[in-house]
Amino acid sequence: MNAFTKGLGIFWGTELRLVVLPLATIISAAIMAVAFILAIAGLAWGFWLFHAPVHTSWSTVWVYRGSAMLWLVFIGYVLVRHITRLGREADNVQ
Repeated sequence: MNAFTKGLGIFWGTELRLVVLPLATIISAAIMAVAFILAIAGLAWGFWLFHAPVHTSWSTVWVYRGSAMLWLVFIGYVLVRHITRLGREADNVQ
């Protein structure tokens, strides 16, 4: 088993990582693009926060709400990551 784990580490570092990381980037970009389109559509209808629209299923309403929440979480994560990076750079300069 020790040779297998070493081989797996080498396989991950040299071959599999080169495929998995770009694929994960492409998949997450596609998911965020769809979420962005759904969030904009929900905002354009003007119903996603306050009341449900007439003749629209609740599943549609919650897809729009979930898309908007996904973007809010993503923007918050990017903001926190940026502020943390600025703090680390300030520590390294002094």
